[in-house]
Amino acid sequence: MLSSLLMLVESNSDAGASAVGLLIVTLALYFVPSLVGTMKKKRNAGAIFAVNLFLGWTVIGWIVAMVWALTNDAPVVQVNQNYYGQPAPPAGSVGDRFCQRCGAHMGSRGICPRCTPALA
Repeated sequence: MLSSLLMLVESNSDAGASAVGLLIVTLALYFVPSLVGTMKKKRNAGAIFAVNLFLGWTVIGWIVAMVWALTNDAPVVQVNQNYYGQPAPPAGSVGDRFCQRCGAHMGSRGICPRCTPALA
């Protein structure tokens, strides 16, 4: 197909120009999901492009890529962790005391059972 397209272009005929125009329009329509994903700055725009490139010809793959490109990204959840990799205590905990080093509950004595096991 590409060789016949090149032959049409070389002949400088109107058919060659229209064939090139048709090819450009077809490629533009084929990659609409990838363009939408890129324009929306999706985190997974590369994966959308891969699905579009390899499975877009199946129509179902094109629809999947288009739906994926049009959906909104889930918000990024950021978990604050302390030095030891454990979740930090909730901010503003009323009446609770947590160790600043490891985040463990210190209890009523105010001594961390993890950091000072001999004293706990």
